[in-house]
Amino acid sequence: MENTVFIDDLRNGEEEGLVAAYRLYRQPLLFFVIRYVGSRETAEDIVADVFVKAWDARDIFHRVDSLRAYLYTAAKNASLNYLRKPQPVSLEDVPADFEETGFDEDIFSGILRTELIKSILEEVDKLPQKQREVFRYTFLEDLNVEEISEKLQLSATAVYANRSRAIATLRELLMKKGVVVTLSLLQALFLR
Repeated sequence: MENTVFIDDLRNGEEEGLVAAYRLYRQPLLFFVIRYVGSRETAEDIVADVFVKAWDARDIFHRVDSLRAYLYTAAKNASLNYLRKPQPVSLEDVPADFEETGFDEDIFSGILRTELIKSILEEVDKLPQKQREVFRYTFLEDLNVEEISEKLQLSATAVYANRSRAIATLRELLMKKGVVVTLSLLQALFLR
């Protein structure tokens, strides 16, 4: 769906516009919110509430950028509210003059990080099975080589080899996509 059609559909109250926005932004918002709240279940609730709020405010979105900024700002505010009060999440109102408020640097760097992680994880799914498993255990579950060896019934050498191949393959795939990622950046993203 073309960006202008997507926003027009959303503004006109057509559910297809909301569905397109949800498909486009749900996963990056989940990554973004999980970083704040530390719980996938809570993050899913917050993201769902953010989309409900966006649907209610749909007439203020004139461009994809304004919707995107609104979603990330509402998600950040909801996450901070959750952290302040660990009871049911109450979303703060996003100002009506939202387009003029802009991004703060924290939100922007968080968005970049979540979108980079999303790109990396999309490419991880394309790796051969052993490489994918070793990568996930190493960077997502933070297991050491011995633990991975035991789980996958591989030698430590095989774990190292699969991890190296996975990182090399990811680098190549991401460079083709126009995303330049080094090993240190991969580690910084996943080991925080």
